[in-house]
Amino acid sequence: MIDPELKEELGRRFDAAANLISRHMNHVDRRFDMVDNHLRRMDARLAGMELNFNAFHKALDGHDRVIMGMMGTQAAQQQAIDQIVERLRRLEHPPQPQ
Repeated sequence: MIDPELKEELGRRFDAAANLISRHMNHVDRRFDMVDNHLRRMDARLAGMELNFNAFHKALDGHDRVIMGMMGTQAAQQQAIDQIVERLRRLEHPPQPQ
């Protein structure tokens, strides 16, 4: 048979340990809630960034198409200028008969 004083002391220690574990678990639960809230905010920010990147990518695609069109136009203009220069050169310096 267990001594009543020992039984009471063991009961107090058990209750104290259970209380300590309970407080610790409450602290851990709060920390997990904080981490969960932080991750939710990060998720919302990343979703916003994804929307911004999609819009930016779409704008760059449009910009690339405009630039490619301008480069094609400039190449055609340069070719026309080169042809005009060659015609002027032939007019100003016609080939000499041999």
